[in-house]
Amino acid sequence: MILGHRLLFCFLLLIENHSITEKNAPALAHRLSRAQQQKRNLERSPCFSKLF
Repeated sequence: MILGHRLLFCFLLLIENHSITEKNAPALAHRLSRAQQQKRNLERSPCFSKLF
């Protein structure tokens, strides 16, 4: 869960730093979905489950 909170925090900082326009919103959404996919992959890995 810590990783998820960290990703969310980074995403919120990103939004604050760059005001979302319709031009860059799809890129931000794509970046968030990739981060969520990486988080899911990490949670499925055996190393991650051994840590918790």
